[in-house]
Amino acid sequence: MPNVKLNAYNKQNILLTLPKGKTLRDIKWIAVWCQLFTVNFGHVNVPYNFPFPKEQNLGPIPTLGHRTHADAVIIKDEKTLFIRHSTPDAFFLMGTGNKPHEHAVKIPDENGSLNKIRGYRGVDITLRLPDNHTVSSFPNCETIFADQLQVSWEVRHPDIYIQLEGRVGTTPDQYISFGLSGSTQRAQMVGADVVVVFYDSVSQKAKVVDYTLTAKAQCAPQSNSGACPDQVVGGRQDSELILWHYNDGVLKVSYKRKLYTRDDVADEEIIVTNPMVVVAAIGPLNSKKEAAFHNIEYTRASDKPIKILFGKLQNERNCDLLSNPSNVIPSAYYSTVEPWNPSVIYAQNNQVFRVVIGPAGGDRGYTPITGVQSWGIAYWVDDKLIPEIHVQRGDNYTFVVEAGNNPSNQAKYHPLYITDNREGGGGQRPQELNTPNHMVYAGVDLSNSRPDPSPGAGRYCELQLEGIDTANVSNSIEEYRKTLKLIIVGNVATFTWSPDETTPDIVYYQCFTHRNLGWKIVVNSALKLQSLHYIFSIVFPEFAKMRLKCFDSQVMNDY
Repeated sequence: MPNVKLNAYNKQNILLTLPKGKTLRDIKWIAVWCQLFTVNFGHVNVPYNFPFPKEQNLGPIPTLGHRTHADAVIIKDEKTLFIRHSTPDAFFLMGTGNKPHEHAVKIPDENGSLNKIRGYRGVDITLRLPDNHTVSSFPNCETIFADQLQVSWEVRHPDIYIQLEGRVGTTPDQYISFGLSGSTQRAQMVGADVVVVFYDSVSQKAKVVDYTLTAKAQCAPQSNSGACPDQVVGGRQDSELILWHYNDGVLKVSYKRKLYTRDDVADEEIIVTNPMVVVAAIGPLNSKKEAAFHNIEYTRASDKPIKILFGKLQNERNCDLLSNPSNVIPSAYYSTVEPWNPSVIYAQNNQVFRVVIGPAGGDRGYTPITGVQSWGIAYWVDDKLIPEIHVQRGDNYTFVVEAGNNPSNQAKYHPLYITDNREGGGGQRPQELNTPNHMVYAGVDLSNSRPDPSPGAGRYCELQLEGIDTANVSNSIEEYRKTLKLIIVGNVATFTWSPDETTPDIVYYQCFTHRNLGWKIVVNSALKLQSLHYIFSIVFPEFAKMRLKCFDSQVMNDY
């Protein structure tokens, strides 16, 4: 390869071709290098798990006239077409619509010329699409969230082709959702028909999943409610992935679906003659690779509704290029604010705990404390957000649960039970109950053929915000609690639990119908040590700040 000095470039795009026989899999970095002074002027690394563009074969070009033919047209990436064994003698054109037409755009030949191409006989050709055109370009585009999410589309009856391009962070744990609102007047998540797209790091592919939203709650398969994939609630997966690209925290996914899918269980018809209100969100995935609460961005009912006329007569693109990749959204588990200090309760014999539902505490609460993405709500125990509870084997503890007792309203039905399963949600997998890794210790009656969570299902009491959510500016859980108002409806549920020698050292208080609303219970056998720590904490308050040791003598010596 000749050593040629680079020209000066300013805000220009540069296309580099690797030396013959080399691919990105063979290199670790690309640098701008000064040979004279052997200085690195700047470089980028190629990640070991970089999702390389996937080739797609569009099939052959048949002979319709003038002996034009190609064995295959292969999409190398969004800008590159490879034509195998071509024999044309005309122009290369590209365009939208169902068939070629005179308003198409010329594609330069392999030499960059727009003149009539020469005749080819059995040779391979590589073409680069001109200007800002890509193989996934669509004639219409609307910005949903400025510099975060935009949607492009084209109607090709009876199908519609849609492309979502948005920021999902530099770690593959976030999703984009887009679809039709549950209301014809405003943005409404309940009743919405959406797709959820994300990059799956396990398969190293993008996924497109149809969702139906029946409640503001995580999916509860046992009742077909919440934010669920269509196939979970008896519908079909009708959206079909076409192309995708994920790089620098930006995910671009193209898919198609029928305007009218005939899936009356989970899909709405896309009307092309009237503007339709759309909804969208960006949020984290949970451990099941399902959409969790959209804590990054979403269309709000209070905002001016976004309406799209999918059947526009004149093409219109109201989108700008997403800005510098340095502005990408961080990982769902990363926050620019400090998490709160977790609450801890050292329980005494016969202690009574009151459990209600409340907010999860934004970027400072449930997620940073547990390392697990929340759905936006969580258990509050004795006015503390998901405290870590320390108990003693042989003692008795009573839980007064006020987290909902109406199973027909799954969004407000959160029976509490005690289990060794970290996530909970045993009602979603009843066949697992009382098996290794999902033992039940209290809160659910398993004496009959069907598990009964009524011991842990009491009236619905919720700590609600009285104004805007101040979680990210509150300095502590106690300070945040002062901004919440307790709403009470119905009768309580009560159960008593006595951990014994068969109880593991770590168990969890969790929701029976949903995952990840509660947290940890530490089960201890050192009764004397715990009592001593409790007494000293009362007599000498500063003692409560000390780290509890394993033996009484160590505690006394440290003190």
